Amino acid sequence: MICASHYFDENADIDTLNIEAKDPLDLGSIRFIRVLMLQNPSLRVRWFGDSQLGAVLDDVADEQAWRSLDSVTVDDKVSTGTLEDELEQDLVNLAYGRVLHSIRYRIDGAVSPRAARSLALAATNAGHPAIALGLLLRAADASPQDAYAAHLLYLASLVQTKRLGLIDESGVSLERATELVRDSEADGHALERAWALNGQALNAALRSRIARDAAGEWIDLSFRLEKTALRTSTMLRNSQGSYLRYNLLANIVFLFEIVGQSDRALAFWDKSFSNLATTTKSGPYWYRRAGLLAKAERLAEAAEASSKASQVLSNEPWAMERVVWQQMVIADRSGRHDEVPALASVGARLAMQTGNASSVARFHTVIAQAGERPALDPPDPKLPAYVPGIDLLERPSQDLNRVLSGAGSHSGTSEGTA
Repeated sequence: MICASHYFDENADIDTLNIEAKDPLDLGSIRFIRVLMLQNPSLRVRWFGDSQLGAVLDDVADEQAWRSLDSVTVDDKVSTGTLEDELEQDLVNLAYGRVLHSIRYRIDGAVSPRAARSLALAATNAGHPAIALGLLLRAADASPQDAYAAHLLYLASLVQTKRLGLIDESGVSLERATELVRDSEADGHALERAWALNGQALNAALRSRIARDAAGEWIDLSFRLEKTALRTSTMLRNSQGSYLRYNLLANIVFLFEIVGQSDRALAFWDKSFSNLATTTKSGPYWYRRAGLLAKAERLAEAAEASSKASQVLSNEPWAMERVVWQQMVIADRSGRHDEVPALASVGARLAMQTGNASSVARFHTVIAQAGERPALDPPDPKLPAYVPGIDLLERPSQDLNRVLSGAGSHSGTSEGTA
């Protein structure tokens, strides 16, 4: 258990956090405290009790330790015992401090490709994408299995596109991945071909945005690539194939949004995912549907769908921040301007609960404009699959979901910028 007391000043910055740690395995509290530390650089932390927990948290910001991964070699003949399993579990638990402890005390200059993959994901999530990219490329070169090497190259392409803005280089990685699994039907090869097509479709969609051409050749190419990947995925009768299909179908909805076909995007979403509407995990479904309905100017239905999302997600403050902002935008566009300040107050309390200082400021800006009609940014097009500051410790400079859906503008003007 962790007992913590903290104090917010009027600007929502934390002055002092007093922590009494009695159990270093309290991962929920670790996540919360990590967010506070990362989002508030001036935070003063005083530890009481178990100092090991403090060390785990402090390690997350140890720049020198992360940079030491640049000198790690990757060798498929390296035997690392249970390290691979433990690193993967650390990723699930978001325990990046433990990953660094492994780097210091359990890695002697070389790791297996599988261990390198986990280290690369941890480095990406801790804000070191260039280090992660180097690990993934070395791991792909060292992997004796073509399908696994293709998988590593696909991950490398995502780091290049989503974290480093290197679309051209990402394309090279995807071409290498495709070449490795092009002509084989061995286990995993069709799966990796489809993922590579998905990566190429993402890059084509981004090039469409960069060119400010929502109906040109790049978007046509993106549609073709996604549909080819989808046809491939239908042959994969396993959980990996199902997960791939889910991603591809959701991406096709984004493409319909890009070309301004809101009604088709909504119809495709309902056709693909309506089976999720009555599940206990239906919150993201209703949130996304509410956004699509709003884009189609069906605002009353959008408000109803967003309300259903809030009912399902009421105990998840990270998600509810976004739901409340969506409800503010829908209310404002529907002419119910008097509802916006009260919703902003709810959102501010949620943001305080999660320690999200930027969201606190955003909601308070709206509250301060009570009596006026504030200019509201568009809501996020979908609930994130990660929580910036937790799953991804560094906030990406560009949220590609917003860029692709048109909710955010693209700052790049040339190829290779994302």
